[in-house]
Amino acid sequence: MLHVSQVGFPDLLMSSYRLLRSYFASTSYWKDYDPFFESKAETYRSSSGAILRMFPLVDDCQKLTSDLAKAINTAVQTEDLEKGYEEPGSKLEIAFL
Repeated sequence: MLHVSQVGFPDLLMSSYRLLRSYFASTSYWKDYDPFFESKAETYRSSSGAILRMFPLVDDCQKLTSDLAKAINTAVQTEDLEKGYEEPGSKLEIAFL
């Protein structure tokens, strides 16, 4: 068994959670019980506003990433990227910035 000083605090908490959870899971009566449910639910409730505000930003980033990937794939398929690739601002340079 590792001593507290040998592992980081987050690692210790996670291993303690898993150990405690495994004890509950090994019983027939407590197998579906999560001793940390209230804490998880409260964290979710308190951060749900921020999650909802962040969702459009994440969605926009995914769309931009998708659009960029499509543009790069189209350029690779339809153009000769070797032409002028050493020039500043070439499509190949822009794709790998």
